[in-house]
Amino acid sequence: MPSSKKILKKTLKSSFLKKKGVLLALLPLLFSCSSPSVSSSSVPFTLSFSGTYPQTNLSESPLKIIVASDLHYLAPELHDQGAAMTNMVEHADGKVSQYGEEVLEAFLSEVEAAKPDALFLTGDLSFNGEKLSHEHLAEKLLPLEEKGIAVLVLPGNHDIDSSAAYFYRDDVVGASDNVDKNSFLRIYAPVTYEKISSFDPDSLSYVYPLRKDLRVLSLSADADEENRGGLSDASLLWAKSEMEKGDAAGVKWITLSHESLLKQNPLFTSFSLKNASSVAELYRQHQCLANFSGHLHIQHFVEEDTLSDICSSSLLVSPSHYGVVELDQDALQYHTENVDVAGYWKKKGSSNSDLLNYASFAEDFFRQSNQRRMVISLEDSPYSSEEKDLLLKSYGEINYRYFAGEKTDESYCPDGFKLWRDSTWGSSSYVRSMLDVDQKDYNSYQKSFGK
Repeated sequence: MPSSKKILKKTLKSSFLKKKGVLLALLPLLFSCSSPSVSSSSVPFTLSFSGTYPQTNLSESPLKIIVASDLHYLAPELHDQGAAMTNMVEHADGKVSQYGEEVLEAFLSEVEAAKPDALFLTGDLSFNGEKLSHEHLAEKLLPLEEKGIAVLVLPGNHDIDSSAAYFYRDDVVGASDNVDKNSFLRIYAPVTYEKISSFDPDSLSYVYPLRKDLRVLSLSADADEENRGGLSDASLLWAKSEMEKGDAAGVKWITLSHESLLKQNPLFTSFSLKNASSVAELYRQHQCLANFSGHLHIQHFVEEDTLSDICSSSLLVSPSHYGVVELDQDALQYHTENVDVAGYWKKKGSSNSDLLNYASFAEDFFRQSNQRRMVISLEDSPYSSEEKDLLLKSYGEINYRYFAGEKTDESYCPDGFKLWRDSTWGSSSYVRSMLDVDQKDYNSYQKSFGK
């Protein structure tokens, strides 16, 4: 079995810590690149729709929806708090993966208490596609579905055919079973896929009826290894056909994707859906009320013409956001809430200080993780040690606020902000992209529908 240092070296060599291509060093997606498949083909799983169409309209019965993304759940049997796990999380992108089980448990408790009509999980359900992680997560989600909460999942780029499915134990990293798309479908069939009304087996995309006049189109671009991050022409034709059928029935649409459709950041376009422009145009032609996405780990949204794309940050990235959507025939209202990890584990009687002070712990962990990466990037920069200190201090504030969807307060370190704005050094373009974004609160959004 490879040691944790060898696995880390392999990861760093192919990720943002390369010293060449410094811009990539600062992008938010440590594990976002597709990996070659090592899974073997499983027996195809046949679906049969066993549900019934809702008989109420939005005007009669509005919807409450909770949406979250990038859970990156790692089954507790696959890790401990030993050297391998510690090494991995400390050199990652600020996700509190070491407490993924605890954050998820607190989150699902809040979902159950809120009693929404639906829960949307927009991809990267697992840490890196471990079969055991998927099986455990499905077991945790099924009770929500049994309580009448429609649970809609879709795979992200980490979930299927991943060669990075590992366990982390003591100082050893070893291979763990992963899943192919048939296994993924079988695992989540009782949670989601047995309730759908239409299905595209090539992409695992589906249609889910939430109201008589509202359907969800979950468009998956990460089930097919050969077309990771994109959709085949056949899948696009399937989606077009479904939306045209919906038009004939007077249906409106909510859509889901892992990758964003619209440009959340001009430098992140390579992480958007490969068919983004075609899909966005399709949605504009039909009655798409909003698209919900993830993947980037940033809390953000974009409006372009009549289309809205709301990008949820990772549940494991401070401040552990999830979105709450209230939808009726006239308007959509959205706001984020933070998982109350500390409150939940206090009630459970935990003595873990990290959990009992989770908000500050997770924020500090994110800042320190990202500043460590910037320290490496600044090694080859032309700045003096004093200037590097200012750049690091201001970068920590810029990066955290950006990912949290909050305004940046430049009075925190004005000299550092000025250095970033005036810099012609390679990585400064990434930092300026965060500074130049429309500075507003991305944690609340509302949209009225024309009559």
